Amino acid sequence: MRAIIIAGLPVLFLCGAELPPCPQPIPGFVAPAAGEHPRLFFRKSELGAIKAKAATEDGKKIVARLRLLLDGANGDELPEGYNDCPKIEMKDHAPSSVENAAHGKAFTLWHAAGYGMLWQLTGEKKYADLGKQCAEKMFDGQRDRDSVYSYFDPGGALRAGPSIGAMAMAYDLNYDGWDEAFRKKVASSLSTFKGQKAFTSLPELARGARHNPPKNHWGGQVGGAALALLAIKDDPGVENTAEIAKLLEINKDAMRRQLDEGYSEFGFQSEGQGPGSITSDTAYVPALQAWRVAGGQDYIGPRPRASWIVMLKVHDLFLINGSPWLFNRNMGYGPSYGVGNYAANGERKGLSRGGQWAQGFGAMDDKYKGAALWCYNHILEKDEDKRNFDTVSYYPHRAVLSLINWPFGLKEQNPAEVLPKLIRDSNGYVTTRNGWTGAADCGVSLLSKTPIMAWGLGIRMDWGAWGGPTASFWEDRPDGSFSFSNDKGESYLAVDFSKKSGADMLVVVAGKALGKDGNLKGPEGTALATTHTIGGKPVQVITFAKGKQPERAEAGDAVTVGGEKVSFDGVKISVAW
Repeated sequence: MRAIIIAGLPVLFLCGAELPPCPQPIPGFVAPAAGEHPRLFFRKSELGAIKAKAATEDGKKIVARLRLLLDGANGDELPEGYNDCPKIEMKDHAPSSVENAAHGKAFTLWHAAGYGMLWQLTGEKKYADLGKQCAEKMFDGQRDRDSVYSYFDPGGALRAGPSIGAMAMAYDLNYDGWDEAFRKKVASSLSTFKGQKAFTSLPELARGARHNPPKNHWGGQVGGAALALLAIKDDPGVENTAEIAKLLEINKDAMRRQLDEGYSEFGFQSEGQGPGSITSDTAYVPALQAWRVAGGQDYIGPRPRASWIVMLKVHDLFLINGSPWLFNRNMGYGPSYGVGNYAANGERKGLSRGGQWAQGFGAMDDKYKGAALWCYNHILEKDEDKRNFDTVSYYPHRAVLSLINWPFGLKEQNPAEVLPKLIRDSNGYVTTRNGWTGAADCGVSLLSKTPIMAWGLGIRMDWGAWGGPTASFWEDRPDGSFSFSNDKGESYLAVDFSKKSGADMLVVVAGKALGKDGNLKGPEGTALATTHTIGGKPVQVITFAKGKQPERAEAGDAVTVGGEKVSFDGVKISVAW
């Protein structure tokens, strides 16, 4: 048992030892030659292995999905729907004439990359020609199905980065199928890119001139610029080669800053999981992979933060009434930033909050991949016959990256073998669970000024607001149990996974953490909340149990809950067995 009790001095758990340098050069890396493509996510020498993956049963499913995402059928035509939204202002949301179009029925900026992948797999030039037509539409101002994405006129810097990243992916995958003049046109455009709004030039995006790393707008800027810079480095059509080399060095450090200043050591983005999905999903995570493959720089191996962008989701995903839900922390942002619905028909369709496994497998340390695969197969997509390899998004490049990155043949590994049950990070985020078994898992999540979340047995309980991140008392146990008193004397909470009470999870709260009493029924059991008086103070006991709920009995300065005794002295909640 470990306790942190410092009288008169609130403490916040911080990251310990000094981190190794990041990024680190990849030993033996050979930089792409001028005009050598593909280079961003795989090299030409790896194409044979990718074709072999595409020929497997699972690979065929991904390729079929890619084709459907391109035109709603076989991927042999251009999509039928085009967003006719006119010029927009700098804002997050804008009207779209195709926002309700089915998968594959509306043009996206990433269609060109999707056709490029079919060109790589088949060698049929018609696909490179379709990719060229899509790139020409981007040059002509055609907007994405989401109106904020446009090559020359995006909705601000955070949309400009992913938009030029889309052109870079298209250029990389179609390169050998395009004529020389068009290749040079694209390379020249990217190398001298300047959008129609402030902060959208390539130099500004490369360094992240708009905002700073903790802001959810930042990762898309620097990630999209990274894809563009790495795609065109030393290529014909690029006349400002010295400037591109300089911008790559600037961007290399910006990519590091996003990890170090924008994420905690356990992958919690500074503005929360919902806004953080804008940071990671639109361009940043693919750029981490591209820096490794095309740039020879490894952000993934030296430090765990890159891997934890996905692994925190592995830790925090639960089955609620049979559907996957995430402890979605938005730091006060509204539901437009996501509510944590990870079902296939939920929030995973967009550019943000989409492709997190398809992209994440390419930017994750190998030691975590088995656990990430377990989570996908047992929580996100339990039905093997319907498994789509994280291609539920409207965007074709998600299928491209799924085929490249999915760890075919890898043995699943239960996350308990590689992840801690209890996390308390430098952003003040606390999250714990009793294990990874599926629908019967139980856990609790705390973040300052946001609702307390206690989920288990398919039941979701959210209430109140946690008082603050710093602690006057903290105690934890190896099984993920803990007791936490915030330093302002507002909120007190303890979690017990020992099962000594007869419940799978026992949660005890006091102070401003008190919620409403009640009894909830879920697919795997029940949750019962009852309030008692201990030492003249109200204390609430919540038990999640598969079978019979444990008996409660007040006994002076304590409450017995089954075989356990709960006490509260006004300083801390104690659970003894």
